[in-house]
Amino acid sequence: MFIPMDGEAPENTAVSAAEMRYAIGFSVAPEDLARLKALPLLAGLNPAKSAETRTYYDTPKRDLGQVGLGLSIRKDGLRAIETLEPLDAMGAGGFEQPVWRVKLPRPAPDLAPLEDVDGLKDVSQDKLKPVFTCRLNRSRVALQRDENASIGLSFDSGFIRARDGRKLAVSEIEIELESGGPQALFDLARTLNESASLRLQMGSKAARGYAFAAVTPGKHGWVTERFGSIELDRDMSAEDALAIVLRCSLRHMLANDRAALAGHAEGVHQMRVALRRLRVAFTLFKGLIPEEQRAWAVGEIKWLAAALGPGRNWDVFSEIVARVRKTFHEDVDLADLAKSIAAQQRGAYRGLRTALASRRYGEFALNLAAWIETRAWRRQSPFETSVLQVSPVGSLADSLLEKRYRAVRKRARKFDQLDAEGRHTLRIVVKKMRYAADVFESIYAKKRVRRYVERLEDLQDDLGLLNDIATAETLARDLPLPKGKEEALSRAAALVTGWCGHTVTVRVPKLGKRLKRLRQAEPFWHRPA
Repeated sequence: MFIPMDGEAPENTAVSAAEMRYAIGFSVAPEDLARLKALPLLAGLNPAKSAETRTYYDTPKRDLGQVGLGLSIRKDGLRAIETLEPLDAMGAGGFEQPVWRVKLPRPAPDLAPLEDVDGLKDVSQDKLKPVFTCRLNRSRVALQRDENASIGLSFDSGFIRARDGRKLAVSEIEIELESGGPQALFDLARTLNESASLRLQMGSKAARGYAFAAVTPGKHGWVTERFGSIELDRDMSAEDALAIVLRCSLRHMLANDRAALAGHAEGVHQMRVALRRLRVAFTLFKGLIPEEQRAWAVGEIKWLAAALGPGRNWDVFSEIVARVRKTFHEDVDLADLAKSIAAQQRGAYRGLRTALASRRYGEFALNLAAWIETRAWRRQSPFETSVLQVSPVGSLADSLLEKRYRAVRKRARKFDQLDAEGRHTLRIVVKKMRYAADVFESIYAKKRVRRYVERLEDLQDDLGLLNDIATAETLARDLPLPKGKEEALSRAAALVTGWCGHTVTVRVPKLGKRLKRLRQAEPFWHRPA
């Protein structure tokens, strides 16, 4: 049975059901937090204030974190409350997430009442140790948005402390839907965003605690995340599949924006991957989405990708120069070239930080999340589009994969005659094919999909390297040369382009073989009769 936060219940009672919460968190600058509390919208409301300390537990191998769960304990008078919650604020089904709570006689983990929760079966209670602590001051008000919607608005400030003593400041708001539909929640978020810049959080405080605790002591930074898997059912509606795919891609983007903002090259790379997946999703499901809405989303994706692009390009050039320096490790001119590239990187990263810190980026994430969760594509949909939205995704997947497949075969013809631009175009269609396969792989036979996708991945990696080389060659030609070092740096750049040319000569024949293997592979969506 569910044990509410403020209810009386027997201690150590087995939990068979969870409380379902629909809540969204936003990070806010401390000065904006104070400004939001003083809004006329909240005038006359008496906030409920509280202070709490939660200690999060896990095994040395992070068994709970690996299954996406956070286990915490906080004191409540003479007792303690144990809470189990997802680390992600948004799951495949949206922002509505389960939370399990149990009252305990003492502040120590007890998994017995939670034994039926998926993911806890193999977790040893004896191995649970404190991982980090979250201390918060909370001010919460209740809002009645209309006759149907009730919302709880919480202002949280405090810090997360790792076991080594490092602290991460917390300044955010949480909007919880207590009754009604999600439209009211997002409307409130937009209203608040007019007075302060809100940054949508896809991870809970527990998730941020795990990421912070994982950083090596003495260093600063954020853990980056790769794209996860997508779970679809062949018979689900196409619009349900669209929502799941977009949520996964949005989550991937937001999971890496802090790393990118902090200047981590991998964070920038993963954000660009997320943006490409978002754009592919809008292309794959184009028939389901009103054109005006799709144009808005794709336009914002292009803007953000363009802002991140220069930084990523200079990162790639730097990586290639580092490879060349392993062969010519004592070359002084190459060392000077690396310094010139680093200066360009710093300039490019200033630009991308400006974009990621902008109100436009925050509004894009908020509006995209709202668009997904409220199924806004239904509002302007003509009859034909509405029919596609409710059609089974399985039949749609077959036709879309076949279309991508034919595009790859078309671009791969006479590969040995393709120039750099032709190989770039081939890389794009291969990447779109790969991402489409990732979207729909769960509705096909796993082994057939894996064999095919492995060949796509090998091809994509090699084509990606050739594209990186082409980018490096362009940057090498256009690199500003400091006065007095033109000749030395030109020589170093020529050494890099020579290495690039040799690599292309070696790789192109291998690519031809990879393309042949892909053409010979049985398409996994061609199901046996």
